[in-house]
Amino acid sequence: AEARRIGPARTVDGFALFDLGEFPGMQRAAQGTVYGEIYEIPAELLPTLDAYEDYPTLFSREAIGLLDQGQALAYLFRGTTTPAERLGDGRWGLA
Repeated sequence: AEARRIGPARTVDGFALFDLGEFPGMQRAAQGTVYGEIYEIPAELLPTLDAYEDYPTLFSREAIGLLDQGQALAYLFRGTTTPAERLGDGRWGLA
């Protein structure tokens, strides 16, 4: 309720999205883009999101480049992935 949806977003080239079962994970990659949504959140909500994303253990939080929107903070998966888990279209449950 405290987050304001800005709209759809797409990373600059250099990211990949992986199907990790119950959730997706984004990582830096030689090539590829990831599609998602961007939200504006109050600073005091960041610790709650960090806990939800298991930051800094499972995910790192980094500024990444977005097409048409500059930069945004994103959670990047720190674990090991396989090529078979990669979502070639860079989308997770988006129409």
